[in-house]
Amino acid sequence: MNNEANLGRQETRKHQDPDNIYYFAGALNTTKDLSFFQVVLQKRYKNSKLSIHGSQLSREWPVKDSDSIATEIKTELESGNRVKLILHSLGAVEASVILDKIDKEILTSFSNNLEIDLVSPAGLFSSRKEMLNFLVRFFKQVQPREKLFPGINRGWESVAVLTDLRDFVLRDLEQLMDRPGTVRNIGTENKNYVRAPRNAWQIVFDNFDKELEAAIADEDRERIKSILRMRGHEMTKRYQQWLRGSQPEAPIGKPNITTIKTAARILEELTNGLTWRVMQQMREVGVNVRVIYPTLDTVVTKENICQFFRVDPDDQQWKKLISENKVIEILGGHATHLLNPLHLVAVLD
Repeated sequence: MNNEANLGRQETRKHQDPDNIYYFAGALNTTKDLSFFQVVLQKRYKNSKLSIHGSQLSREWPVKDSDSIATEIKTELESGNRVKLILHSLGAVEASVILDKIDKEILTSFSNNLEIDLVSPAGLFSSRKEMLNFLVRFFKQVQPREKLFPGINRGWESVAVLTDLRDFVLRDLEQLMDRPGTVRNIGTENKNYVRAPRNAWQIVFDNFDKELEAAIADEDRERIKSILRMRGHEMTKRYQQWLRGSQPEAPIGKPNITTIKTAARILEELTNGLTWRVMQQMREVGVNVRVIYPTLDTVVTKENICQFFRVDPDDQQWKKLISENKVIEILGGHATHLLNPLHLVAVLD
């Protein structure tokens, strides 16, 4: 597709809302976990039909089967409707299963009516070595692991979302931990978006930040790491409690042979590189595929994204991908947008 056509499609994308939006969640997220995100997304796309799909690994019941969703998307495309897919984390794998069921001729014929945004997508690799590296990074991020062995990345994310530490303190923190530009000014910006009970949490996180500021002054890196782990764990726990307490309980099924088979199938598709193969096919037939890259995310790397778009992983090519609207950088970590939806929704135009 030539550059003029690409620019024309990007301009159209800016001014027309899709008729249908499908959001596929990451691992373990139920539709209840996504209720706040759904409200914000629907407010932005008032004229779009919105379908939110919790992860098939969440054990939420019932889960809509992939065949019926594939038929639904196919019908919408054939009717001339514009369809947007927003795929987060493992949701990219689950959506790839669905897209793989739709006839390629239909996808080619209606490629102008389909657009895909990959938000920290799982499975963006093309070799076994990259797959193993991805799995290590992925399982470091999942919530069950965080509950037992809190990681430092959730701590960085928690500082980005909620802190009153002064800018020069954050600068010193970044320099000490060799992570420049990761949290400064992010907290101030996010205060406008976070809808959790900030005042009720502030005392808890002020106490963390007093300890953190003292550790920064002492240049005690190990103490900083320990505080960040505790801070991230506390933020995750409090947010989950707040979110689940504000919504009616979703029916959760017990593990059975069906859910075990589903988990095994998704894991198999993930490790077989289904996301990479299907998304490359989408690009080949003319579908506009973008990658949303949170700056604090460790699950997907810049190198993975550059390989996906078949360019060298250097600063010049990275800036070019951004200027061409193929990649969008946002502040935050792997799942910050569930706590701070507006920050993601703002860049989806």
